[in-house]
Amino acid sequence: MSDESKLLLQKNALNYLLGYVYIKNELGIYTYSNNRFARLFGFTYANDLEGKCTDDLAAKIPSFNRELHVILKDDTDYFVKQSSQQLTEKIVEAKDEMGGETKFICHRFPVKDSSGANSILGVILSEYEKGDIDKLSFLEGVAACIPGTVFWMDRKGIYLGCNDAAAEMGNFSDKEEVVGKTIFDIVKHSGGTRLEAEVFAEDDEKVMSSGEPLLDDVNSFVSGDGKVIYQLTNKSPLRDSSGKVVGLVGNSVDITKQKETEFALAKAKEEADEANQAKSEFLAMMTHELRTPLNVMLGMAQLIQDKGCTEQERNNFLNSIMTSGESLLGLVNDILDFSKAQSGTLEVRPRPFTFDEFIQQLDTEFTVRAKEMSVVFSVDKPEHLPEYIVADRKRLRQIIYNLCDNAMKFTDEGDVALKIKLLKSKKKEHVRLSFVIQDTGIGIPKEKLESVFDEFSQVSTEKHDEYSRRYGGVGLGLSIVKRLIDLMGASITVESEYGKGTSFTCEFDFGLPNSQEIAKIQADLKEKPKDSQQVLSSHILLVEDNELNQKVAVHMLERLNATVDIAVNGKEALEKLKNPYDIVLMDMSLPDLSGPEVTEMFRKTEEKNDHQLIVALTANIHADDQKKCLDAGMDGFLTKPIMLDQLRELLLKKLG
Repeated sequence: MSDESKLLLQKNALNYLLGYVYIKNELGIYTYSNNRFARLFGFTYANDLEGKCTDDLAAKIPSFNRELHVILKDDTDYFVKQSSQQLTEKIVEAKDEMGGETKFICHRFPVKDSSGANSILGVILSEYEKGDIDKLSFLEGVAACIPGTVFWMDRKGIYLGCNDAAAEMGNFSDKEEVVGKTIFDIVKHSGGTRLEAEVFAEDDEKVMSSGEPLLDDVNSFVSGDGKVIYQLTNKSPLRDSSGKVVGLVGNSVDITKQKETEFALAKAKEEADEANQAKSEFLAMMTHELRTPLNVMLGMAQLIQDKGCTEQERNNFLNSIMTSGESLLGLVNDILDFSKAQSGTLEVRPRPFTFDEFIQQLDTEFTVRAKEMSVVFSVDKPEHLPEYIVADRKRLRQIIYNLCDNAMKFTDEGDVALKIKLLKSKKKEHVRLSFVIQDTGIGIPKEKLESVFDEFSQVSTEKHDEYSRRYGGVGLGLSIVKRLIDLMGASITVESEYGKGTSFTCEFDFGLPNSQEIAKIQADLKEKPKDSQQVLSSHILLVEDNELNQKVAVHMLERLNATVDIAVNGKEALEKLKNPYDIVLMDMSLPDLSGPEVTEMFRKTEEKNDHQLIVALTANIHADDQKKCLDAGMDGFLTKPIMLDQLRELLLKKLG
C-alpha cells in the first residue's frame, strides 16, 4: 500500500472515532484532525482545517464560545510544560459543535507527525461520552491513526496494546500477539539482544517512576534482517483519575534514512578534510621538491660563471645541472600525469615493440645506478620470452621504472631484482607476463600497506622519512602506477615485511603482433639513425617568441649543421614562409596566433605539389594538443624541453 493510501485510511479512520481528535506540531500547524474537531472550531470538514495554524482557529471561535480559546492556549503551553499533569488531562467547560453546554475532558500526548516534527496528539471527550467509550478500543482507534509506531503498557512494563506499525516493527504478524509481552520478549522475537532490551526497559521505568516524559530520544536496534534501525521516540506517563502513574504510552518515528544521510555527510566531510590536509601537505612537499633542483641549477650556473672555475669543476657542475633538470622534468611529468588521471584523460596507446630490447635498456640503466649505490641489481627472465609484444611501451616503462626506482631508493645495501615470469593467458594471440620487483630494503609496516597507492601519500616512519628526505618525492609515483595498471587491464599486489624488504607483483596480458607488424618493427630498426650518422646541412625556420628558448634552439641547431632564421610571431612566420625551408619548427603559443592557426593559414595558400615540413614545438603533451597539431596540417611534434639527441633524431628522420 502506498504512503498516500495509508494517509487517506488514517484520515478516514479518525472520523469514525468518538470524541474530538487532532495532531498539532510545535509550529502550531494542524496536520491531522477528525471532522468533529474541525466543526467544533467552525470548519465543515477536517480537510478544511488541516494546514491551518492556531491563529486561524482562534479567528473562527464565536464570541459566545470564548472558552475554546483555553484549549488552544493549553496546546501552546504544552510544548513548554509537557510534564504538567494539569495539561495532560484537563477539564474545560464550553459549548460543543451543536451549541450545547458540556464539559470537555482534554487529553494530550507527545508524538511525532509523519515528517518527524514534535507534535501533540489531542483527544477531547465530552463528559457524557466518556462513560460510553471502551477506553481500550478507543486508544487502539486513535493509535491506528498516528504516524509511526504507538504502544502502551502498564506499570509493570506489560504491553497492553499497540498499533499495526509497532507490531510489524517487532516482527509480529498481528498486534494482538504483542499484548501481554514485555520489551524483553519483543526484542528477542525481533532478533535483538538483551542489552538492547535493557536500555529500552530502563527508559520506560524512568518515565513511569519519575512521571516525566522522555522526549526526542534517538535510539537504535538491529532488525530481524540484520539492518540497524534508528528511531526518534517520545514516551509519556499514563495516569488514572487520581493522577497516579499507571503505565506509559510511546510513539516512535523511523529516522533511519535521515541518520544514514547524516552519517554519509559526516563521512564525506571527514574524507574531504583528509583530502584537503593531504593536498596541503602535497603542495608544501611539491614546493620543496621544485625548489631543490632549481636551487642546484641556479647555484651551479653561478659557479660556472665564476672566473676561477676550472674545466673539471665546470664539467661536474654541468652534470649536476643536467641531473637536477631531469629530476625537475620527472616531477613535472608526474604532476601532469596525475592531472590527466584526475580528469580521466590519461591514456594508453598499445604499439608493437621489441620486448628484449626494452628489458635490456632497463637492465643497463639500473645496473649502472646500482654500482653507484653499493646495491646489486639483477634481471631474472625465462629463455623463451616473446621477442615482440603489443603494449604502450612508454607507460609500461613508467610502471616498471617507477617500481625499480622505489626499490633502489629504499635499499641501502643488498639486492634489487626484476623477475619476469611467463604465465598462461586465457586470451588467444596474447601472452601473460608477471613482473616481480623485489628488494631487501627497509620494507613497509603491515598497517601502511593498504595506503601505498593513495594519492599524495608516502609511508611515514622514522626510517622512511629519512629516505624521503634523502631522495625526495611527492607521493604521486605509486598512485600513477596504480592508475596505469588499471588502464592497461592489469593487476598489482604488494607484500612486505618491515625491516626485511618489499615485493611488488604486476601481471599483464599483452597482445602479440602479426607478421606485418613484426616486419615494420624490423624495418624501423634498420632505418633508426645511428649515433655516428652525420646530419646534413639544412635551412630551418624557428618560430619562437621567447628569447631564451630561441638561444637554446639556435645553438643546438647550429651544432647540427643548420642555418637558422627566426620569426617571433605568426604574422612574421607567414611572411618568411613565402620562401621554402628544409623544416619549420613552430611554437604552439605565439603572441598573435597559435602555431596550428599559422599552419592552417599557410596550408591554404600552399601549392599542391609543394609540401613544407612543419613540426610543432610544444610543452603540451596531452593527446588533444597533439591531435590539434596534426589536424592543422603539421607533420609531427617535438616536446619541450628540447633535448639535443631528440632534435638530432628528428632532423635525421625528416631530412634523411
